[in-house]
Amino acid sequence: MPGAGGHQSNLIDVEEGGAGGDGGGAASQSKTQMLLEEEYNVEQLQERERAIRQLEVIVFLKHETLLFYACILSLLRIENT
Repeated sequence: MPGAGGHQSNLIDVEEGGAGGDGGGAASQSKTQMLLEEEYNVEQLQERERAIRQLEVIVFLKHETLLFYACILSLLRIENT
């Protein structure tokens, strides 16, 4: 790129990846890889949260079932006395 007085300019085009050429492509690929990893991590976190909610429901239902059986046993004891 000619500068003032016809001299070659030493400016670096950051849009095209610098003086070497492929720097932008590598940076773009790195950013894409980071975004893909972040998306994967978010999906894994959401899956874990779903699994935890399912376990909470199971624990709650088991607890409710045990309370129900305890009430039935109490009623049976009262009837037998």
